[in-house]
Amino acid sequence: MNRGFLLAGRYAIDEELGQGGFGVVYRARDRVADEWVAIKEYFPSGLCHRSSDGLTVSPVTGERGGLYRRGLERFLEEARTLKRLSHPNIVALRDYLEFNGTAYLVMPFLVDAELDPGANPEVRPWTLKSYLAEHGRLTPAQLQVLVEPLIGALEHVHAHGLLHRDVSPDNILIVDDRPVLIDFGAARYAAGSKTLSAVVKDGYSPPEQYEEEGEESRQGPYTDIYALSATLYQAITGKRPAAATRRLLRDPLQPLSGQYPEFDADLLAMVDAGLVLDPQQRPQTVAEWKKKQELPIDRPSSAVHWRAVVLALLLVALGALGVKYLPPYRERAPEVPSERSVPETIETPEVRSAPTARPQPRVVVGALTVRSEPPGATVTLNGQSTGQQTPAHFGELAEGKYDVSLVLQGYKRWSRSGVEIRGNASELVVATLESATHQLWIETEPEGAAIVLADIPPRYTPGMRLAPGTYTIKITKSGYQDFNAPLKIEADTSVRVRLCRMIKKQDMIEERYQDTCVVPQRVRSELMRVEATARSGWSVESACEKANEKLESVADQKCKSMGGTHAPVDYDDHCLCEDVGGLANVECEAADYVFCRITQPQSSEPCTRTRSIPHETIVPDPSCPKPTFELLERGNQ
Repeated sequence: MNRGFLLAGRYAIDEELGQGGFGVVYRARDRVADEWVAIKEYFPSGLCHRSSDGLTVSPVTGERGGLYRRGLERFLEEARTLKRLSHPNIVALRDYLEFNGTAYLVMPFLVDAELDPGANPEVRPWTLKSYLAEHGRLTPAQLQVLVEPLIGALEHVHAHGLLHRDVSPDNILIVDDRPVLIDFGAARYAAGSKTLSAVVKDGYSPPEQYEEEGEESRQGPYTDIYALSATLYQAITGKRPAAATRRLLRDPLQPLSGQYPEFDADLLAMVDAGLVLDPQQRPQTVAEWKKKQELPIDRPSSAVHWRAVVLALLLVALGALGVKYLPPYRERAPEVPSERSVPETIETPEVRSAPTARPQPRVVVGALTVRSEPPGATVTLNGQSTGQQTPAHFGELAEGKYDVSLVLQGYKRWSRSGVEIRGNASELVVATLESATHQLWIETEPEGAAIVLADIPPRYTPGMRLAPGTYTIKITKSGYQDFNAPLKIEADTSVRVRLCRMIKKQDMIEERYQDTCVVPQRVRSELMRVEATARSGWSVESACEKANEKLESVADQKCKSMGGTHAPVDYDDHCLCEDVGGLANVECEAADYVFCRITQPQSSEPCTRTRSIPHETIVPDPSCPKPTFELLERGNQ
């Protein structure tokens, strides 16, 4: 999609962030919430192509086209399920759309300092993969912060009939010691068994995940249990487990129990149980898996680090596309370590001790319940998105005052400051959201004209809702002048446009044509020069006389040849004689300009004439005023 395109009449595309094997991610501006969002477009390479309009996505022909359509159905199905998930350790999907022959996921975009100078520079995101690459492994205290939230997140996913299928260190985001499970990449189902490499990750995927799609029914909650166990194994040992395919031939994996006394023995037994190769011998559910751990694990504080969810959402889209991306955060103390790939071998570089996890407050002092009408609004506490949607309950909040905000597509942001949370008490916040979009009605005179909003795909319907902004309105009707003008929408708007009738106008125009013209008899005079020479052996006078006589004869002959007669020549003024050898040898020259009168008879010849003929044109009625928008009062519609 090109920059400036308005998707669904709300999201203005700003730039393309990245493209992977299954889609494209864009940064866009939400014109309703007035904030940046990330939009992931379903666009599996090799299965579809984009039309010449730069928007419409069409599947290729043949079998691969069928794979595209099945993948799109799965993409939308999982998007609908993810939209209903609400858990502090799982990313939240903000919206999903179906346009242009494909589908889109909308997620909050991580605002950097360039886009928002007021953004907090102290927040620094880490994936578990990048942390392990930098520090080798986790301490027992750090692992305790991760285990139970991740187990709870998986249990929540499974309760909604979903499998994650890609639990691994690079899909666990950590901010302020809080883990968030990211990348549910529905697009990895796009091409069935032909995308096996996209859904299998050596070291973390169990044996059943290497099977063809037709055998996918063998996968279940125990598939995710294996992947999380493998992730915990690497966090404990600093070593990635061997690939399941290698373990089936000759298993080099040693049980953790008894090898790492600094870690809880029941936790080690739980990881060992989750790494069993036979899916039937592995714990079948998270609840069964947790029974392997007889002693409770110390819970980390459940005080919500809400930034984690916001930071994770953009990484979800880029991660599903295979795009490596680390947002431009500024460093807090030491230089931000760069992410390094985990070695392919089981051995890892020298392990450095990780920093001690900060102590977490453990006292549950108050609760907050937030409801809205309509429901489904995303809850923000103290400026940080929680990822939860109304109705939402927060059971463990420290005593104090909180600023509560709600954001829902199509509605204005709702805020209340100073909501007080008291110890051992529950506070209820109920909000009625005000629509952020505005209704538009357009009446035309006469009725029945076609109305088009040129800037957005949806067709005009009376009372349709639009985000605030300026829209180009085009109105056409046969027999009337086309109307095209911008209309600014800042509130509910009702307008009337009086169209101008087109009328026939009769004009007289000048036309040139070829004809035969009669030329009458006429006399014209033409000036010409004549010369003559005479020789006499007696005297100058006789020679000059002869020269003039000759001049008269020459002039007469020349005029006759032109069809006319000449005027008489004045002999005395036109002869010049010189004595060149005595009286007996005299030569004279005579010259003069004479008028030759030529009479031309009447004749006919081709010519060009002009004439006036009637001409009919279609023009706007000159008595009609220039069409414009007339604002109408419509009450509280």
